[in-house]
Amino acid sequence: MSVLQFSGVITRGDSCRVLDDEPEGDILIGGVDFLAAVDNAFKSGQSVTVGILDDAVETVAGSLAVDLGWGYSDYTPVDADSLSVGGSDVLKALARRENQQVTVVVSDGPIDLSSLSGDNT
Repeated sequence: MSVLQFSGVITRGDSCRVLDDEPEGDILIGGVDFLAAVDNAFKSGQSVTVGILDDAVETVAGSLAVDLGWGYSDYTPVDADSLSVGGSDVLKALARRENQQVTVVVSDGPIDLSSLSGDNT
């Protein structure tokens, strides 16, 4: 079983991964490129569960669809980062929490979110 856990403040970066003055990746958690880490650990089509913990708990489960954004210059971005699980847009859910402290768990097996604190302030 593979499990990734991220904790930190959500910040935004370059979702098309072409700008030199912004960090790569649409969503960074504690400075870590969330999408790149998920893409390295799991395969598109794989069944996963994602738990987002802040002052509440949100979970989604289903088939993973992940695409790293890309472009060929600063002026002509082609595709932005995307990550959905079971049809739910995980990046959009995380973007709503920009500048907030969160814990995010991604697993290809069952996860016990009760052992993690939902209050990360």
